[in-house]
Amino acid sequence: MSTTGNPFEPPRTTDLDGGGPATGGRVLSPEAARELITTAPWLRWLSRLTSLSIGVGLVDAVADMVGPANVTVKTGVLFSVGVATALATMILVVVRRYAAGSEALRAGTPGATGAVIDAQAAFLKLMGVIMIVALALAALLMFAGYIAGRMVVHR
Repeated sequence: MSTTGNPFEPPRTTDLDGGGPATGGRVLSPEAARELITTAPWLRWLSRLTSLSIGVGLVDAVADMVGPANVTVKTGVLFSVGVATALATMILVVVRRYAAGSEALRAGTPGATGAVIDAQAAFLKLMGVIMIVALALAALLMFAGYIAGRMVVHR
């Protein structure tokens, strides 16, 4: 609950970049710490779901390799599964680090505040990079489709 009585006010944070006066580490308000602690179950769930999706993707890739497809199709499947597995593994590593930081904060471990904030920042940066790359690839594919369409029309 906020100190001003506004239920939509975000949690107050204090001195996230510098050291606290007594501890020399990062300091959070109790409200912000509670919010970071409550993410732990969600992060564990997201971690398990990501692990499951990696496993299902690999099993699906093996099933596709056994089928009667030609070499080009199998190469495309292997490439797409490889890229998806690499991305999901990077996300999984960061989410597990974030969950461990949140659990450490819940347990009151010294230095956990910095660990959970760093893990949260790493997660957001990774998702931002993935989105930028995905949007750039989508724009490139749309441009290539436009050029191919123009070439077909003008023949």
